[in-house]
Amino acid sequence: MADYDHIAEDYKASKALPFRTHVEAHTLFALLGDVRGLRVLDLACGEGIYTRQVMRLGAAEATGVDLSPAMIGLAEREEALHPLGCTYRTHDARTLGTIGAFDVVLGVYLLNYAPTYDDLLAFCRTIYANLRPGGRFVGFNDNVANSPAHYASYRPYGFVKRSPPERYIGAPITYTLFNADGTVFDIVNYYLPPEQYEAAFREAGFTSFNWQGPWLSEDGAASFPEGYWTSFFADPPLIGLLAKR
Repeated sequence: MADYDHIAEDYKASKALPFRTHVEAHTLFALLGDVRGLRVLDLACGEGIYTRQVMRLGAAEATGVDLSPAMIGLAEREEALHPLGCTYRTHDARTLGTIGAFDVVLGVYLLNYAPTYDDLLAFCRTIYANLRPGGRFVGFNDNVANSPAHYASYRPYGFVKRSPPERYIGAPITYTLFNADGTVFDIVNYYLPPEQYEAAFREAGFTSFNWQGPWLSEDGAASFPEGYWTSFFADPPLIGLLAKR
């Protein structure tokens, strides 16, 4: 896992990359739907970009949790400057325990930090423990079905991927991101096969689990030359997830 305390500002800046807005956020909020009046828990919240967005969309409560004190520091600084009522805490999502009965749990780049099935199951159990009956998990993740043959083709979108030639359980998947200001940094995810994701959600008690998307926003399609997104969607590097307690 990347040391986010050292790349917090660079990671925050990477949210300006076009795929973040036109694919990541678009897919996430298409799956999320109407959040007005809902209680939302944002695991792996980073600097709080989606914690803040759900509050702006009318959520009754939004709590962000992240392992990195530096990322939580950025989130709390933004809350102090532009108060929305978000609350934050620094904690490992695997050992968070139950902190509430939320309507929705978000997990944007959460599950892909699990190097083993046991770690993945720990994440899923935390999500389950913090959802009310009938509540939903909405996530966005490294696409575990993405072929390494396409990893270099994502450079036009501001990143490339690397992994061992033969993927194995727990194999590192390194994202190198290239920000518009010239900064370059790495994030390390881990590979687990799709069936382990499905099994972990089932073992944790969820009634359903599905891979979803990703989708491109209308604005994203209109704002770039024809064919710009072809390589991205020929073999999507990222994917949405949806589960129900």
